[in-house]
Amino acid sequence: MRRRFLAALAGLFICGAAVAHEVKDPVCRMTIDTDTTPNREEVAGKTYYFCSAACQSRFRESPRSFVTLASELTSGKRRTYRVELGALANAAPERPVPLELVVRYADTGDVVRRFEVIHEKLLHLVMVSDDLSWFAHEHPQLGADGRFRLSWRFPKAGRYFLFSDFTPSDGDNQITRTELLVGRPASLPAPAPATARLMPQQAFRQQVMNHDIQLRIAPVAVRAGEAALLTYTIADGAGKPVTDMEPYLAAMGHLFAVSADGETVIHTHTVRGVAPGSYDAAMLAVMQAGHDVVVTPEMVSPRGPTFTFKPTFPRPGQYKVWAQFSHQGRVVTAPFVVVVAPAVVAPAVVAPAAAPNR
Repeated sequence: MRRRFLAALAGLFICGAAVAHEVKDPVCRMTIDTDTTPNREEVAGKTYYFCSAACQSRFRESPRSFVTLASELTSGKRRTYRVELGALANAAPERPVPLELVVRYADTGDVVRRFEVIHEKLLHLVMVSDDLSWFAHEHPQLGADGRFRLSWRFPKAGRYFLFSDFTPSDGDNQITRTELLVGRPASLPAPAPATARLMPQQAFRQQVMNHDIQLRIAPVAVRAGEAALLTYTIADGAGKPVTDMEPYLAAMGHLFAVSADGETVIHTHTVRGVAPGSYDAAMLAVMQAGHDVVVTPEMVSPRGPTFTFKPTFPRPGQYKVWAQFSHQGRVVTAPFVVVVAPAVVAPAVVAPAAAPNR
């Protein structure tokens, strides 16, 4: 079964002054943006950035161990892992399916037992149907035997992708895919994988659970390998801006993006706006002319109505994107389709031929 360790594509830890970079939180090892996180610590002249106050507090408990691990990971000393889905006998739709996931070291096969908490959970399990019409974000419980367990009802027969997002205490953040066939006897061969046929958005607006959610994307042409800004504005059923949104799993919003072929997944969180006065008008113009994207204060509000994510899509193609927020104790999930264009390849510069010696 194919597995992709997508977190390996993320940026490195950064030293010194902050610039517009994606770096890794040394605690949960998730990718964050240095321009917009307020959580940072300096150790021996190096600055480390954190996705949340919780990770920063964890770092303060044992800075030496996290600094050492950060150095090892950036130098390429990464262990690899695999996720196994326990054997299921004829999983049926609309009935409880007992899921059992175990994380193992790829080289020894030993069970991994120690994990870092990522946004209040040891493992985030994102489950989607292979046509990307169905989505669930859940959190299996870790047992004393080192296995994560969850009972879940799947709505229909077919193939499902299960993305396990976790950080071993001795390794890098991982997003690893397993597959589950529902409503198909185990004796039959698995059907050939297919690519979801997604319909491009005609209007980036959704009505979800009595919430009116609009999405703005910048730049207009999102390109592979370049940061994009996805800004969500939330109103109630009467069109009034919602300003009492609540944190969901230690963030004001979670975003999951899955490519149409199910091979690429992104999990990221809302970012803060660049503080007023951080850039003057001239600097903003230079950054935007250089095709950088800047999260201005107008694109982010503390509790709504506006929240922004800053993902980088690694490959061109169509992505189904789910953004999750919390309001009045309920999780609001807004799905959209985003089309990512190929990266712009700079033309090769050919040096002129040298004049012959005479």
